[in-house]
Amino acid sequence: CNLMRDFLSLMDIDPHLMLVVFLPALLFESACFGIDMGIFRKQIAQICLMAFPAMVLASFITALCLYALAPSTWTIWVCWLIGIIASATDPVAVVALLKELGAAKTLGTLIEGESLLNDGSAVVLTVAKYRTPRGNDINGKGVTPNLSVTCETGADAVSCLDAALTKG
Repeated sequence: CNLMRDFLSLMDIDPHLMLVVFLPALLFESACFGIDMGIFRKQIAQICLMAFPAMVLASFITALCLYALAPSTWTIWVCWLIGIIASATDPVAVVALLKELGAAKTLGTLIEGESLLNDGSAVVLTVAKYRTPRGNDINGKGVTPNLSVTCETGADAVSCLDAALTKG
């Protein structure tokens, strides 16, 4: 089944692709449209306290609990990575609910700002140890692409990629 093959090929996706393509769009939307910058500046100390030290602490506590319960083959690094992923907050539903309930805008901005900076600290902690989902250590090595695409000068990039994918 082609769908299954496509899903399996995603297991070795370059993590840099995820960081370069998807993360900037998500952070841009949150930073430009979701936050009142005046309130953000006033609450920067509280936001930074929640986003950085609290993120590290919450992810490490989660890692320690998971390490105590996990199979013996899991290292503390694997448990901490799961803790980092689990500790990164997504405020979309919370902020929408606060707006619906008429809560103070400062509370929504605090949560949105913490999430924005929290995502950045989660990225920093995650890239400290690169591994693909199959467990290949790519820290300092990178990955070799499965497909090489070359285009003629002035050619449409989408057409070149489509041609390369249909050949392979």
